[in-house]
Amino acid sequence: MPEALLKDLGPCQITFNSVDLGKTMGGAIFRDSMNQVPVMEDQAGSTPVDHILTGRNIQVEVPMSRSTLAQLSAVIPGASSYGSYTVVNNQAGIARAASAAQLVLKPLVDGVASGDALTIFKASPITDIELVFDNENQRVYKVLFNVYPDSDNNNRLYQIGNTVA
Repeated sequence: MPEALLKDLGPCQITFNSVDLGKTMGGAIFRDSMNQVPVMEDQAGSTPVDHILTGRNIQVEVPMSRSTLAQLSAVIPGASSYGSYTVVNNQAGIARAASAAQLVLKPLVDGVASGDALTIFKASPITDIELVFDNENQRVYKVLFNVYPDSDNNNRLYQIGNTVA
């Protein structure tokens, strides 16, 4: 079986909970960083003799642009869309992992979404919006997705490739 090639360059199509999030401006960014703690021994001085993995921090940054109110409502916690307007309510004390949903990034090849996707099984959006109202800057709605283990499926986090398990 031939090995799949990862797409090296270009934008992507993004869906969250089956909602197409539309266009982006500035590029979507996937970050996966592992946390570790050093294991020390007096005999080795200040040099770690090992490291113990303690977890991962995974986040996806999506700079949404030219979005519809429905698209924004899908990713703004506490938002409700009413056709021609969206209302955002305060939320505090809400556990986010319980309402996490699938986030899929598909590279665009010749303008068409590729089958080779980055599928995140449990992601929850949080906004980091700063809108500029001037005649030189395009407004962008930055949304950050935190990723949580899928405890129903062996704590999987994400998958790269064209078949979602």
